[in-house]
Amino acid sequence: MLLDVGELASIRKYLYWSERRVSAVAEDNNIDLDPLRKTVIKSPQGPFLPQIEREVRPRPSSRHDRAIRLEHAIGSLAVSDFVTPPPAQFACGRGTLVLSDFVDQMEGSSASMITAFTTTTSSDGTRVAVCMFGSFSNLADVVADSTPRAMGWSSSSAPEVSRFVLNRCKATDGSESPLDLAIEAINVCGFQGQHGPESDGATLAEPWRRGFTYGHVSEVGEWFMEVFYDADLRSTRHRFQEHFERVIVGAPLWIRTPSLRSLELTTRTGNQPYSASRATRRPAVSVYSRN
Repeated sequence: MLLDVGELASIRKYLYWSERRVSAVAEDNNIDLDPLRKTVIKSPQGPFLPQIEREVRPRPSSRHDRAIRLEHAIGSLAVSDFVTPPPAQFACGRGTLVLSDFVDQMEGSSASMITAFTTTTSSDGTRVAVCMFGSFSNLADVVADSTPRAMGWSSSSAPEVSRFVLNRCKATDGSESPLDLAIEAINVCGFQGQHGPESDGATLAEPWRRGFTYGHVSEVGEWFMEVFYDADLRSTRHRFQEHFERVIVGAPLWIRTPSLRSLELTTRTGNQPYSASRATRRPAVSVYSRN
């Protein structure tokens, strides 16, 4: 199911863009992201007039052009209402997303990893946790320039989760199963940085209170991901997991917003507590979203 991309006049800011992953998905699926070719315009030719030729080169495709072409080409393979049984190949959606640093990566990892976390509820009521892992270098400057506060809980299983994701969620040599590591991915993406007496519900509803967060996009964040792991928790020993009934783990191709006013960066002013701030403040919104 394709996302409604809105009016053509809409201007979208890409907060995360993986050119490598976009190009790889396009190549693997034989998708031409730059279909426009140079054209030759010829003038009429007469008995006494030479024919004149002029090449017209198209403008380079923008990120948004390429994203829309890929979305349309992937089509229904990108799941947005999670009534479709696992596993999904691609997933997309709209809602509140939390962008965080990934703490305690495995020793020797060459890339700086970030996480993007969102939740959604399918049309049949299934609560889904969406855990995306990407590279810091793909963040837009407006996000990357925010400095997360280093405080709060971090997972002792983070090295195993990092190895799990880098291996595209295939079985590792460790003692934990892929399902166990997917559950730990929820903890890393959704609850890392929790501290003090905060409840899990408060942490999800007010992500700026967590440590290690860059910020969040309220309500209108749009995301498209390649899925590495997808499991229905209701048929597993984790069926009583408190918040979610399905977990999806993978890597984002892009994260965008139709309005930078929806982006709240984690900042601190003087001795005041950390808070989500922007030019125009609005009441806090829950991280939970419905397609």
